[in-house]
This record gives sequence, structure tokens and C-alpha cells, in this order.
Amino acid sequence: MILEKNQIAAAEAASGKSETQLMELAGKRCADTLLHEYPENDSFLILCGSGNNGGDGFVIARHCLAAKRQVAIVLMMNDIRTPAAIDARQKLPESCLIYGYEEMSEAQFQTMAQRYDVIVDCVFGFNFHAPLPDFLRDAFRWINQQRLSVVSIDLNSGLEADHSLGDPDALHSVLTLALGALKPVHLFSREHQKLDRLIPISLGFPEPETSRWIQMDALQVTRLLPRLFDNDYKNSTGRLTVIAGSAWMAGAAQFNLEAAQAIGCGMIRAVVDPQIYPILQAACPHVVFHPSTQSEADFLAILSQSDAIALGSGCDHLENLDALLETVLKNSSVPVILDAAALRSLARHPEWLNQPQGEIILTPHVGEFSALCGRSVEEIQADRIRCAEEYAVSHSVTLVLKGADTLIVSPQGLRCVNKTGNPSLAKAGSGDLLTGLIAALAARGLTPMDAACCGVWLHGKAADKAIEKNALYTIHHREILAGLDAFLMDHQKELWR
Repeated sequence: MILEKNQIAAAEAASGKSETQLMELAGKRCADTLLHEYPENDSFLILCGSGNNGGDGFVIARHCLAAKRQVAIVLMMNDIRTPAAIDARQKLPESCLIYGYEEMSEAQFQTMAQRYDVIVDCVFGFNFHAPLPDFLRDAFRWINQQRLSVVSIDLNSGLEADHSLGDPDALHSVLTLALGALKPVHLFSREHQKLDRLIPISLGFPEPETSRWIQMDALQVTRLLPRLFDNDYKNSTGRLTVIAGSAWMAGAAQFNLEAAQAIGCGMIRAVVDPQIYPILQAACPHVVFHPSTQSEADFLAILSQSDAIALGSGCDHLENLDALLETVLKNSSVPVILDAAALRSLARHPEWLNQPQGEIILTPHVGEFSALCGRSVEEIQADRIRCAEEYAVSHSVTLVLKGADTLIVSPQGLRCVNKTGNPSLAKAGSGDLLTGLIAALAARGLTPMDAACCGVWLHGKAADKAIEKNALYTIHHREILAGLDAFLMDHQKELWR
């Protein structure tokens, strides 16, 4: 379950519990988890803020002291501001060691932090907004530099709940305990690199009736994948047209086409530069090829026989790319998936998005998205969710913003962050495989959002399967496709009817 700040506040209000009761529940369950994760009499230094997150820290301290652990508290702020936190502090036993951060010298704080086995981060909660206060920045930066063992409660202090990032000096944790539900920032752990492991702590909140967040897993993907029936034939399992490749870049087209076949697309046509036709015909004999230099009438006839169209991978040197793209957007009533060179062409002609007949899926990395939306890479990285949503909704497209934690956003503002995959995908050609997967799934009848979410998840899952049998460094497209085959084989009974 993923909840944004306003949903968390509503869930707390609807829980029937007071702030004090919720704090007691959260603190007790966090303490139980800490004692389970660190069973060897490890000591805890708890850093507490001035709000309810600090109050959680007081409850944790009380329970850890009751378990005979060595515990000390550092109050990182001068005052405690919420009634529940004040009440939680008053329940601490007199034997609890409590220090004021602003009363300590830098050396005293650093010596104390190094003396304890685990630092428990209870400074800021989901209402935090970057930047960090200056008086805490040096302490957080030093803790991170020393690689001290930190457990963050709910959010790593310095991260923002509803955003993909936060302050660059946010505390790094070996473990984060997410209270009640995951927050959006938890989903971007590979982007911000601030938490190594995440454990959800249930507070009994019900699933919201509506959510803008989609979570994908193997069960969800296999439910969405089209079934194969005994009476299927090539035109009933998806008709895809791929416009890809150019001189010196035949491989991008090949990867599109092989990925599309690997996910079961029955009829694949490719419109390619005649210069690379001999290479592709030998590599992909299952494909029907057409020259990119054909007449507009012939091109339109091909489009009319398509259930989806992919355009752009490896088209950097395709002389008539702009003309082909404009024709596709003006005349195609089926989903169109744009990648690479097509995205750069679209950035030069943004008005073409005002006239599409069909639904559009864009698959940019952050540099390509910067050119599309007119924002700097730095601005996008600081708030990927907002930038992606604003663009997808205002242009009525499905946006696949690629990255370590790929973000998919629908024209209605639905969101999905992909959590499969590994660094073996950090190679040229990986994105071409992804475009082929998404396009084939769209051709096989999935909605653009479902095709994008399933395609991205399967792409990452195939890489995860690949590293079970291959070294991370050596994996390329054939190993990725073999990984996809392994996953599909695991679920063959569910996909054949």
C-alpha cells in the first residue's frame, strides 16, 4: 500500500485512535522490530525531533530500555511541540539519558554517536520540506560520511514523503521502517540511494478506496498478459509495425523486433532504411520488411494494418524521420510508442502532439525528457513525480520516464514506479528491448498504461532472471531475452488457455 501525506493524515483520522495511541502503537512495533533485527544487546542512540516523529523515538526508547538495552536520546531541536510527543517524553523513566544537541559541542556529539551501535533516526517525519536546517546539515553529513549504522523511522530525515528525492544530505539508513504504508519517496530508493532496506510497519490502516499509485508484481503482470488460445493465429496475437534503425544503427531495430517476438507478438512488420535491410533480414527472418523510402500511400496502408506502432529506436540517421513521425501521429488510430530519435524530433515539433488520432506512449530517459518538457535535468531529478505528471496529463500521453526507478504516468495521473531490474540494464540497447516489449503488449491489446507498466516490469524481471545464471557485467540482449523466456516459462500454465 502506498499513501501520500494527505492520505496518511486521513487514515490516521479515520483509525479511531488518538495521536497518543497511534504513537504508542508505532513506537512499540518499531521497538519490537529493532530488538529483532539487533538481538545481540546492541545499543541505541535515538535522535529525536520536535514533532510526533520525535515522540515515536521516545516510545521506542522506553521499550528498548525495558528490554535491558543501553539507550540514550539526543534532542535535535530545542523544544517538543506536539501534545502526544510531550506525553511520550513524560513517560520515559528517570534513568533514560537525554542530551540536547544544541548544548553539545561537535566533538561531543561525534564521540557519542560513535559509541553506540545503532543510531535511530526520529528527527523528521512526513511533513518535512527540504532544505535541512543549517544547524543539522553538518551533523547529518558527518553521520553519512562515517557510514554509521542508521535505522530511520518512517522516513529518512531530509527526504520528502511525496517526492522522489529530498535534501542531498538526508540521512542514509541501513534500514527504514515505513509506518502505516509506503510513501512515494520510498519507491525511489535506487534513485536517491538513501536507504538500503525497507520494512513496512502495519498500523492497521485500510487500503484507500482510490489510489493514484499502481503496484506491479508477478501476479498482477500474469493477470494482465494476454492468454494464448488453441485457435489463435498470427493476426489475432498482435499486429505491430516497427519503424526503427538507420545507417550504423541496425542493432536498435533488431532489439525492437526480437523483444516484440519474445513477448508473443504474432505479426511484425518493420519499416527500415534500405541500407540496413540485409542485416535485419538475416537477423530477424520472422519479420516482414518494407523500405522507409516507400510512397506515403504504401506507408499509410501498412499503418492501417497495425494494432500498434513503434517509432524511433536507432533512427538517428534516417533522413525522412520527421516526415514519417508526422504522418504516423496524424493518421494512426492505434497506440504509438515513441523512443530515442522520435522523441528528439518531437521536441523540435511539440505541436504534433496536438493532433494525434491514437494514444501515445513516450519512453524518454531524463535527458530526452528535459528536451521535451523544457525543464533542466536538475529540476526534473529534484521532483520527478511532479514534472512527469504535469507533462503526461497536460499532453494526454502515457509517459515512461526511464531511470533506476522508472516512473510511468498515465494521462489521468495514475503512477507506477518499477522495482524490478538491476545494473546489467545500464548498457546501450536495453531501451530498445523495452520499446519492443511495450509496443508488442500494446499491439496484443493491453491499454497503454498496462502495456507500459507490464513492459517495464518484465524488462527488469528478465534482467533479474538473467543474473541468476550470468555475471552482471556480461549480460546483454540475448541473456535478457533468455531471462524473459525463463519468467514466461514459469507461468506458462497461466498464459495458455
